[in-house]
Amino acid sequence: MTKKISPALFGIVILCFFLPWFSVSCQGQKIITVTGIQLVTGTTIEEPKMPLELGVNQKNEKRKIEGEPIAILILLAAIAGLGLNFLLKGKRRAVGSVAVGGAGISLLLILKLKLDKNIMKETGGMLQLNSEIGFFLTALLFIFAIGVNIYSLIQEREMSLIMGKDKPDQPDQ
Repeated sequence: MTKKISPALFGIVILCFFLPWFSVSCQGQKIITVTGIQLVTGTTIEEPKMPLELGVNQKNEKRKIEGEPIAILILLAAIAGLGLNFLLKGKRRAVGSVAVGGAGISLLLILKLKLDKNIMKETGGMLQLNSEIGFFLTALLFIFAIGVNIYSLIQEREMSLIMGKDKPDQPDQ
């Protein structure tokens, strides 16, 4: 059962990149929303004028945002997790999936902290970075992938003990 669940979780993580990951707001009003794919590939956003900058015939400024290397690594972790589930079997598959899931969740937290710091530094606290559904689902799915594969390792260990293939460690006497 876990052999089917684990690759599905990593596949859904990849799909989450098409959902909104972050929004930027000013005084509770969303002004920009960015998907995971936009974080990976980079994008051009229109920065709305602040109320003090509004005047006659002023247009929003367009700003190019480069791809975020940490977001690229998160996507690669999800792809690696999916690939490992098809290429490896047994304990190696589960251990690899736990490692990749752990890397993915760690990178997500690093990305959030980095973007929070950048927004704070660039705007002096006037704008806030908000996590959106794609970010939360990605984190949750990485955590589920870790849990499913740890469960698989425990089940495999118990099965090998029952079958007598493995003997538990004997304490020194």
